[in-house]
Amino acid sequence: MRGDDPRRDRNIRDAHHPEHVGDEPLPDREIHLRDSFGTPGEPIGGVTGLALTPEAALAAFLSFWPELETYPLVAVRSDIAPPSSTYEWA
Repeated sequence: MRGDDPRRDRNIRDAHHPEHVGDEPLPDREIHLRDSFGTPGEPIGGVTGLALTPEAALAAFLSFWPELETYPLVAVRSDIAPPSSTYEWA
């Protein structure tokens, strides 16, 4: 059955992914408008501890803000951890 394989869920923690270390929370991602050079421009939002990859973070962000799909967006790992992401994993 499809739901029996947890690896199909792209938002699940993956201990074997190179960006994921031990039991740390998933990385926070900032969503930026992409400038004409393809680099992150002005920040417009973010995803906190929800997705492992930039692609999954962008998909999660767009699921809440589908009207922004028409804009060129890019997800980057946040350098600043907001207080809401400093929780302990059980």
